[in-house]
Amino acid sequence: GAYHYPWKNGVSRKVAQGNNNPPPGSHNGSQAFAFDFTMDSGTEVRAARAGTVEWVRQTQTTNYDPSSPTTAANQPFPAGAQDNWGNTVRIRHLGGFTSWYFHLTPNSVKVHENDKVQAGTVIALSDNTGRTTGPHLHFQVQADSLDWGQSVAISFNGCQVPKGGDTVTSQTGNP
Repeated sequence: GAYHYPWKNGVSRKVAQGNNNPPPGSHNGSQAFAFDFTMDSGTEVRAARAGTVEWVRQTQTTNYDPSSPTTAANQPFPAGAQDNWGNTVRIRHLGGFTSWYFHLTPNSVKVHENDKVQAGTVIALSDNTGRTTGPHLHFQVQADSLDWGQSVAISFNGCQVPKGGDTVTSQTGNP
């Protein structure tokens, strides 16, 4: 089944990064099919598809901005460290796919591991935790993955695969 945009129905968002961004974009390699959607801190993030909440991380309060100079207050996280993702929710869907939601507000996750959710269920609030240049939602889908792995190509609302710079509007499935 198709995925819905992970925010409230009828709301438009800009795609900051789409699939296979050229440098300096980060959506290549294992993140080749990931999306960054512009969102102010505190925006409701919704499940993009029905499934079971499999993993939650919500206590990180730090971020690293790779576009700013490294200082005592702006230190990179080790390569491959979960701190790069910030606060995260992972939802398992039928067919073995998992959807990942990164950079969430500390202690804002509204769901718990093993909760069943429907498309459109509010799962957390967006923010700027982890490796990020500003508040946004990083969203990707992986195939049969428990850990960080290769993102897979998906469409939203049955047909749309947005590109960086596009403005897209959430439709049915996210009340």
